[in-house]
Amino acid sequence: MFTRLLDATALGVRSPVELCDWQVRALAAKQVAQVHISDSVRVARVDHGRWIVDCECGAGLFVRRGWALACCIECGAQYHAVQFPVDADEIERLLLARQKRENQSWWPSESVEMLQRENVAHHVGV
Repeated sequence: MFTRLLDATALGVRSPVELCDWQVRALAAKQVAQVHISDSVRVARVDHGRWIVDCECGAGLFVRRGWALACCIECGAQYHAVQFPVDADEIERLLLARQKRENQSWWPSESVEMLQRENVAHHVGV
């Protein structure tokens, strides 16, 4: 059983500053893009047990609750307005009751009640 969802700390970073540094190093190594700030708001979701946002370029970016930051190593975008659901604790609790990462997904269009019904339908103890 998993005890937490994966987030930006899975990249080996411990703070928003370290996440930005990680992005700069990765972009320099790839020599494909420059860091640029996007004023676009990104809404977090859970995909296979990972908190992510979708970049404008299509990449999925690790995020962490409380940081409001996402950094893309494909196109160089930095998002400083990442929004998490107000009921994130309950969403995490319901997803972590599922034993497989591939079953730990949540979209902002889904309510907590929908997750609860899915868990009951699949005999997941909550």
